[in-house]
Amino acid sequence: ILKFYQSTLGKRLIAANPNDRYRELPFITSLDAHAINSELPQGEKAILVQGIIDCMWKEDDGWVLVDYKSDRIEPHQTDIIYKRYTSQIRLYRYAVEQILQEPVKEAYFYLTRTGMILKVD
Repeated sequence: ILKFYQSTLGKRLIAANPNDRYRELPFITSLDAHAINSELPQGEKAILVQGIIDCMWKEDDGWVLVDYKSDRIEPHQTDIIYKRYTSQIRLYRYAVEQILQEPVKEAYFYLTRTGMILKVD
């Protein structure tokens, strides 16, 4: 935990307005099924999406999302994290933008075992 708060992300979180910081924030939203599978017709089916956002805060130009991961990987294996979890954090980004009607400017994975920060595009 200390390592996170000493990181660039942790310092940004600490600097954010306390009223605009959230940890373990549950959400529920609907998503057009076409967004998940382009073979499905657009606008015909909705999928209910729910989850818990580990950490997010607002900065002047948008929200920052951080998803903590405790996977045991070596520093050269970061592609494993991207393959496993990128679609999840993209859904979280979508949910935040739909619910709050404000942009998510950045999203990251924070690897708790190594202290690595991985930006998600």
